[in-house]
Amino acid sequence: MIKMFIFLILMTTSSVAFADQCSVLPAKSAHIAKELLSNHLRSNTIAVIDRYCESCRDEVATPIVIDTVTIKDFQVDGFKEIYVNEKKIDLAYIYLEGVNIAGKIGCKAFGISEYL
Repeated sequence: MIKMFIFLILMTTSSVAFADQCSVLPAKSAHIAKELLSNHLRSNTIAVIDRYCESCRDEVATPIVIDTVTIKDFQVDGFKEIYVNEKKIDLAYIYLEGVNIAGKIGCKAFGISEYL
């Protein structure tokens, strides 16, 4: 009975966190995302993307100047991770020209606006 009571309290008081929604992607989606970011890097003198996490209660977007874009294998075959400037990024929270990248590549992210 005590365990059930503790379980109910935890379920009703815990907040929802949507961490790492689109940080690990199927290879095809990762390559599409890399191409989007690489094209943006090639076509701009200073290529900037924005990181904005609504569920984290960010007040403003944080600009990130892109120097490098790479794909690395994930520990599960067929899945990849995207790195910008040698740091792994979660595309659910990355916006390119004001549009969420996860939406562009078909990664379903929850609690995320399509536009900044």
